Amino acid sequence: MAKILVVEDEPHIRELLKTVLGIQGHQVVSAIDGQEGLDRALADPPDLAILDVLMPGINGLDLARILRQDPRTAHTPLMVMTAWDEVRDQALAIGVDDFVAKPVSLHDLQTRVAALLAAKQGMGSDQVLRSLAYLEELDALRHPESAP
Repeated sequence: MAKILVVEDEPHIRELLKTVLGIQGHQVVSAIDGQEGLDRALADPPDLAILDVLMPGINGLDLARILRQDPRTAHTPLMVMTAWDEVRDQALAIGVDDFVAKPVSLHDLQTRVAALLAAKQGMGSDQVLRSLAYLEELDALRHPESAP
Protein backbone atom coordinates (compact mmCIF):
# COMPACT_ATOMS: atom_id res chain seq x y z
CA MET A 1 0.00 0.00 0.00
CA ALA A 2 1.31 3.46 0.88
CA LYS A 3 3.98 4.91 3.13
CA ILE A 4 2.34 7.25 5.64
CA LEU A 5 4.19 9.62 7.96
CA VAL A 6 2.39 10.29 11.26
CA VAL A 7 3.72 13.31 13.18
CA GLU A 8 2.07 13.29 16.60
CA ASP A 9 3.52 14.12 20.02
CA GLU A 10 0.89 12.18 22.02
CA PRO A 11 2.24 8.60 22.27
CA HIS A 12 -1.16 6.88 22.59
CA ILE A 13 -2.59 8.69 19.55
CA ARG A 14 0.58 8.05 17.53
CA GLU A 15 0.45 4.33 18.36
CA LEU A 16 -3.28 4.11 17.62
CA LEU A 17 -2.77 5.68 14.18
CA LYS A 18 0.18 3.38 13.47
CA THR A 19 -1.93 0.35 14.38
CA VAL A 20 -5.08 1.37 12.47
CA LEU A 21 -3.21 2.37 9.31
CA GLY A 22 -0.86 -0.61 9.59
CA ILE A 23 -3.85 -2.99 9.70
CA GLN A 24 -4.92 -1.51 6.35
CA GLY A 25 -1.54 -2.57 4.97
CA HIS A 26 0.17 0.80 4.98
CA GLN A 27 3.78 1.25 6.01
CA VAL A 28 3.60 3.78 8.85
CA VAL A 29 6.58 5.87 9.88
CA SER A 30 6.14 8.08 12.92
CA ALA A 31 7.75 11.14 14.44
CA ILE A 32 7.28 12.61 17.90
CA ASP A 33 7.59 16.27 16.88
CA GLY A 34 7.76 18.62 13.91
CA GLN A 35 11.54 18.56 13.55
CA GLU A 36 11.72 14.76 13.47
CA GLY A 37 8.77 14.74 11.05
CA LEU A 38 10.55 17.20 8.78
CA ASP A 39 13.76 15.17 8.85
CA ARG A 40 11.91 11.94 8.02
CA ALA A 41 9.80 13.54 5.27
CA LEU A 42 12.79 15.09 3.51
CA ALA A 43 14.99 12.00 3.85
CA ASP A 44 12.37 9.67 2.35
CA PRO A 45 9.20 11.47 1.21
CA PRO A 46 5.99 9.68 2.23
CA ASP A 47 2.91 9.10 0.10
CA LEU A 48 0.86 10.94 2.75
CA ALA A 49 1.66 12.88 5.93
CA ILE A 50 -0.68 13.21 8.91
CA LEU A 51 0.32 16.15 11.12
CA ASP A 52 -0.82 17.12 14.59
CA VAL A 53 -1.08 20.90 14.96
CA LEU A 54 -0.04 21.48 18.58
CA MET A 55 3.47 20.09 19.04
CA PRO A 56 6.62 21.38 20.68
CA GLY A 57 9.14 23.08 18.39
CA ILE A 58 7.87 23.12 14.82
CA ASN A 59 4.07 22.90 15.02
CA GLY A 60 1.95 21.10 12.42
CA LEU A 61 1.00 24.25 10.48
CA ASP A 62 4.62 25.39 10.23
CA LEU A 63 5.63 21.89 9.19
CA ALA A 64 2.94 21.91 6.48
CA ARG A 65 4.27 25.25 5.18
CA ILE A 66 7.83 23.90 5.03
CA LEU A 67 6.76 20.67 3.31
CA ARG A 68 4.73 22.61 0.73
CA GLN A 69 7.78 24.76 -0.11
CA ASP A 70 10.25 21.90 -0.57
CA PRO A 71 10.22 20.31 -4.05
CA ARG A 72 10.66 16.82 -2.54
CA THR A 73 7.38 17.09 -0.61
CA ALA A 74 5.46 19.85 -2.38
CA HIS A 75 2.94 17.38 -3.82
CA THR A 76 2.68 15.08 -0.81
CA PRO A 77 -0.91 14.98 0.44
CA LEU A 78 -1.08 16.57 3.90
CA MET A 79 -3.73 15.91 6.52
CA VAL A 80 -3.86 17.99 9.70
CA MET A 81 -5.37 16.73 12.96
CA THR A 82 -6.28 18.96 15.87
CA ALA A 83 -8.85 19.58 18.56
CA TRP A 84 -8.79 23.29 17.59
CA ASP A 85 -11.42 23.79 14.90
CA GLU A 86 -10.33 27.44 14.56
CA VAL A 87 -7.16 26.46 12.67
CA ARG A 88 -9.12 24.78 9.87
CA ASP A 89 -9.10 27.83 7.58
CA GLN A 90 -5.43 28.49 8.36
CA ALA A 91 -4.51 24.90 7.50
CA LEU A 92 -6.44 24.94 4.24
CA ALA A 93 -4.88 28.31 3.28
CA ILE A 94 -1.41 26.78 3.68
CA GLY A 95 -2.33 24.09 1.18
CA VAL A 96 -3.21 21.24 3.51
CA ASP A 97 -5.36 18.73 1.64
CA ASP A 98 -7.60 17.67 4.50
CA PHE A 99 -8.41 18.56 8.08
CA VAL A 100 -9.56 16.12 10.77
CA ALA A 101 -10.90 17.30 14.10
CA LYS A 102 -9.94 15.44 17.26
CA PRO A 103 -11.26 13.23 18.65
CA VAL A 104 -10.87 11.38 15.39
CA SER A 105 -13.36 8.82 14.17
CA LEU A 106 -11.20 5.92 13.00
CA HIS A 107 -13.64 5.12 10.18
CA ASP A 108 -13.57 8.78 9.09
CA LEU A 109 -9.77 8.78 9.20
CA GLN A 110 -9.51 5.58 7.15
CA THR A 111 -11.94 6.96 4.55
CA ARG A 112 -10.08 10.26 4.30
CA VAL A 113 -6.70 8.52 3.99
CA ALA A 114 -8.09 6.27 1.25
CA ALA A 115 -9.52 9.28 -0.63
CA LEU A 116 -6.28 11.25 -0.46
CA LEU A 117 -4.20 8.28 -1.59
CA ALA A 118 -6.65 7.49 -4.39
CA ALA A 119 -6.47 11.08 -5.62
CA LYS A 120 -2.66 11.02 -5.49
CA GLN A 121 -2.44 7.71 -7.33
CA GLY A 122 -4.93 8.85 -9.96
CA MET A 123 -7.28 5.94 -9.33
CA GLY A 124 -10.57 5.85 -11.17
CA SER A 125 -12.28 9.21 -11.12
CA ASP A 126 -15.60 7.61 -10.08
CA GLN A 127 -13.98 6.21 -6.94
CA VAL A 128 -12.36 9.55 -6.12
CA LEU A 129 -15.62 11.43 -6.70
CA ARG A 130 -17.53 8.99 -4.45
CA SER A 131 -14.90 9.38 -1.73
CA LEU A 132 -14.93 13.16 -1.98
CA ALA A 133 -18.75 13.27 -1.91
CA TYR A 134 -18.71 11.10 1.19
CA LEU A 135 -16.20 13.41 2.85
CA GLU A 136 -18.29 16.46 2.00
CA GLU A 137 -21.31 14.74 3.54
CA LEU A 138 -19.33 13.97 6.71
CA ASP A 139 -18.17 17.57 6.87
CA ALA A 140 -21.73 18.88 6.47
CA LEU A 141 -22.91 16.65 9.31
CA ARG A 142 -20.07 17.82 11.51
CA HIS A 143 -20.44 21.53 10.59
CA PRO A 144 -24.11 22.13 9.71
CA GLU A 145 -23.68 25.90 10.00
CA SER A 146 -21.40 25.93 6.92
CA ALA A 147 -23.53 23.59 4.75
CA PRO A 148 -25.03 25.16 1.59
